[in-house]
Amino acid sequence: LEFIGTWSDITARKLAEQKLHENEKRLSDIIFSIAEWVWEVDEKGIYTYSSTKGLELFGPSPEDVIGKTPFDFMPPDEAKRVAALFSEIVKNKAPIEDLENLNITKNGEIIYLITNGVPILDKEGNLKGYRGVDKDITKRKRLEETLLKEKEKYRTLIDEINDGIFETDIAGIITFANNALAKMQGFNRPEEIIGHKFIEFISQEKVNEIADIFSNTIKNKKVSEAVEAKVHRPDGQTVYLSIKSGLILEKDKVIGTRGVIRDITIQKQIEEKKYQSIIETSI
Repeated sequence: LEFIGTWSDITARKLAEQKLHENEKRLSDIIFSIAEWVWEVDEKGIYTYSSTKGLELFGPSPEDVIGKTPFDFMPPDEAKRVAALFSEIVKNKAPIEDLENLNITKNGEIIYLITNGVPILDKEGNLKGYRGVDKDITKRKRLEETLLKEKEKYRTLIDEINDGIFETDIAGIITFANNALAKMQGFNRPEEIIGHKFIEFISQEKVNEIADIFSNTIKNKKVSEAVEAKVHRPDGQTVYLSIKSGLILEKDKVIGTRGVIRDITIQKQIEEKKYQSIIETSI
């Protein structure tokens, strides 16, 4: 009895297979451990893969995610909005970039996700699906909403006070003004003076003095003394204002000024009447 055979050294192949298995295990461990939701969808937007994070949000079993679409986890109006965007992205085989969207978790909680993904193409360039990552940005969005509400409340308070409030950039251009300041200058809305240089509204005889005060405030990094200025309004009226300004700092760098303006017209008129009365009496 004789046997005829051949021997092949498959050491290199086995080592390569072992290395591939180790790399796959490493990648799997990384995906399992990260906080973001890693996913894949086919060309119709149906999930074909979901990391553990997706199951935590919408699970608990893979069947709760796999076979579904992203729109199944969104409120109806949001699903309609995002579906329209996704349709355009798919048509162009474009990447998904920072697409914020609302979702409803398995517990009924509304959360914000930000989606990024890349198209999966075959050798002929046909779209086979998308692979990407979703990140939960709910805490950040809640903070933004809180800050926005605080900003709106702050703006309401600023607009209700009688004193004018302003901010300028380093060049003296108005970047913020409240309603009171706009009315002092003879305008209906703050937007009508934003973008203009502050000294544009000051009477000519005070322009150089006000410009020097702004310049010295920035140079010396200190609050200015109150200075009086006369303003000729577009409606022909003349008003007197008391202006006091300080600095806006960003990391110890001066980026502009912020100040308060008070209408002292009535006070000036009373002073002028008293002065005129004294003169008339002395004559």
